[in-house]
Amino acid sequence: FNYDSPIQKKFFDNPVLVKTLYYPAFLTDTLNFKPVKRNYFMISCYDEDTNKDGKINMKDLRRFYYFDMELKEKRLLFPKEYSVTGSDYDSANDFMLVYAKLDANKNGIINKNEETHVFWLDLNSPEQTGKQY
Repeated sequence: FNYDSPIQKKFFDNPVLVKTLYYPAFLTDTLNFKPVKRNYFMISCYDEDTNKDGKINMKDLRRFYYFDMELKEKRLLFPKEYSVTGSDYDSANDFMLVYAKLDANKNGIINKNEETHVFWLDLNSPEQTGKQY
């Protein structure tokens, strides 16, 4: 909801189950005594019934999205065939390391024996992402 106008915008067109919402702070934040500005949103969520059980829940693949402040740009941060399992914050570089399992057999379910890959995300410039391992 934009307080400057009575217009409400939705992040998603269809229902999703949100796990984590990262949003800009209204107060100035610092990291290592330098100002940090986050002018975007990031959402980790379950947005598709990947396992075909008839509902969207935590048994589906968890995806990670970037949104600009006006919600005009929406971008999947990591490939669709991965399911985010966790993350760590690297404060020295202002990076997020994101752990995700590859749905190698494409059954929409993350199995214990499927590989975990590590991706990096530059929080100063979230369009900068890559696969670390």
